Amino acid sequence: MISFSQVQKKDIPVLAKIYAKAFNKEWESWTPKKSNEIIEYRYSKKIKIKVLYKNSIVWAFFSDIKPLYMWNVLNDGDVFIDPDFQNLWIGRWLFVYGIQYAKKKFNAVWRDFYTFKNSYQYKRYKSMWFAPSDKRVLMSGNIDTVLKKIKEKHTKQKK
Repeated sequence: MISFSQVQKKDIPVLAKIYAKAFNKEWESWTPKKSNEIIEYRYSKKIKIKVLYKNSIVWAFFSDIKPLYMWNVLNDGDVFIDPDFQNLWIGRWLFVYGIQYAKKKFNAVWRDFYTFKNSYQYKRYKSMWFAPSDKRVLMSGNIDTVLKKIKEKHTKQKK
């Protein structure tokens, strides 16, 4: 009925369609080209698991493993499920499978990820006992603006 296996290169177009379908349903707007680029990037990760249900891909888990301090961390991950299979609790069960796989195969101890505080993912992950870190924060900036401000500051310091 349900089987787990490694994502293959030939799965990328199918996974890209599922990715766009899953995230476009919520609040994002992924084009087929952009979602294909995302999945090609995800394919480079150490962990790339797909789930087949009745011989069709319905879910995927991608993540890298990053050595950090004293342990390995699941990092730069992505988990998504076909919207036709959402809200059936299988997504959480499959997520557990992915984490257990990372623990067994790569001795992963921690999982880091970024999400928006006002998103459904934030609430969902909080309900699974993930907590916002008080030690680390995602900082983000437009590269053109950053370069402009650095140049302005450097010019002022020279005067």
